Amino acid sequence: MKGDAQPLIKFFDGSDKRFIIPLYQRNYDWKEENCEQLFQDLLKMHHSDRKSHFFGSIVSNIQSGTEDRFIIDGQQRITTVSLMLIAMVNAYKAGDIQATDSKLVDKIFLKVGSLGEEIDLIAAIRKEKIDTAVMFSESPETLLLAYFSKIKNRVGFKTASLNFLLTQTVEKQGVPSLNNNIVLAKSVGIDNVQKDYLNVLQVDRESDVKVSFWLEDNKMLNEDFYVVSFGASKRRQEKCLRKEVWIETLNKLAQMKKKVVVVYAQWEKESAMKIMKYVSKDVKMFCPENGLVELSALISKAKMFIGIDSGTMHLAASLGVKCIALYGNTDPSQIGPRPLQNHIIIKKNSAKNIIANDILENIK
Repeated sequence: MKGDAQPLIKFFDGSDKRFIIPLYQRNYDWKEENCEQLFQDLLKMHHSDRKSHFFGSIVSNIQSGTEDRFIIDGQQRITTVSLMLIAMVNAYKAGDIQATDSKLVDKIFLKVGSLGEEIDLIAAIRKEKIDTAVMFSESPETLLLAYFSKIKNRVGFKTASLNFLLTQTVEKQGVPSLNNNIVLAKSVGIDNVQKDYLNVLQVDRESDVKVSFWLEDNKMLNEDFYVVSFGASKRRQEKCLRKEVWIETLNKLAQMKKKVVVVYAQWEKESAMKIMKYVSKDVKMFCPENGLVELSALISKAKMFIGIDSGTMHLAASLGVKCIALYGNTDPSQIGPRPLQNHIIIKKNSAKNIIANDILENIK
């Protein structure tokens, strides 16, 4: 007999694993008070931030060549936990509870490139026999994928170019936004939609450690610092401020003895350097080698984010970092950082009309 300690979820894990209760074992006889005691123990563990709870011993015998486990002792607890997990799944599906783990999904289908891969993807989705598809994207590719995957109910926005492929359509107000997505979700009875994106992303430990070393090397670890992002995608250059505004803003922040990190993607380096060559050397530059996970680790440690309407700005808001969000002709009431009241919004008719003092007067 071999005994070892392992997380209960690991003990349960495995799609082919079966727990077999021999006939000689007694029937399940836990009463409500027994179940309540287990539940209260789990609650105490959660509220005290303990990482684990001793569930008790389970004696089992693994059937050779299979994943079957004959339960010799512990069947009462295994049965109770199984029932509790089923109840949690049902409550989640009914919208009575919400998941806080952004990774909690049943299955992820990866977007593919070639025609052959597309056909394989359609075949894989067909096997799932999905009843309803809610399409937040209006792209022809998304609608065609749902149609050819034989999904019975296809729900999306009326403004989609191929909306005749949809079985149910919903009006969209303005540009794609979280508010529109909430309306679309509610049209199919999904009411427990989070109205912001706080805590959706989690910073992984490896990136956190790497960024901490970078901050230590630049004498910013455990210090207040500001993250600035002035870039936009090549198709969204109208969102950008004038270069001289960023030069003045960054230099004045340096004069105020504020610690500042300018973040940029590799493809933005050339345009970023056209600004940074006129900026104080006290302002640091950071290009995340591992993309969004590393960028998230840096932004999560910042006192404040300063930037234009962009994915990076929404990333900062999702991490709970206060933003000075700079808007030109786009509408922050529709696509502003969420929740909107937690952030400082600077809105002009054109991003080119925003000046350095608009930003600086919001920094203490």
